[in-house]
Amino acid sequence: MHALDHTCAVGDLVTLHEQVAPGSSLRVRPRAGVVIAQGASLTVRHLVRGEGVEQTIPLGSPSLVRVEVRRRSKVRRARLTYLRDRGLKLPDLREPSGASAPKPRKRGAKAKAERRARSAARKAAQREDRPPGSAGTLARLRPSDPPFVPPTPRTSGRAFDRG
Repeated sequence: MHALDHTCAVGDLVTLHEQVAPGSSLRVRPRAGVVIAQGASLTVRHLVRGEGVEQTIPLGSPSLVRVEVRRRSKVRRARLTYLRDRGLKLPDLREPSGASAPKPRKRGAKAKAERRARSAARKAAQREDRPPGSAGTLARLRPSDPPFVPPTPRTSGRAFDRG
């Protein structure tokens, strides 16, 4: 298995481990950034001394040792080129719900009944956690408050409704 068989996507925060040769020695230089485009190459945008820098590396490059996904993000675009206009602001990328990837929602009557049962159980547990006498908005009314009476059409105060 090749080290580049990865599952990074656009919007993910990744660390590129790139092999460089300063002088006569070889070393691996990590660079962290956001993937803004992906295809046959990977375009990563990161900050260097307060400047936004983009680096495009072919995925088959021998200098690319490893791509490590640090955080996954949910985006709705194939390319995040709008990050270039943001200057030094970091992107506000949402994490997907769930651990690593969003699970598809189950469909059908049985799944719907299970969701409703879980919701009812959750609401019942929340009701049990409340102190006695705090059942909702009616419990928050003071005893001196008059009872709430919804307005009728005749008492709504409209000037043209005289009758």
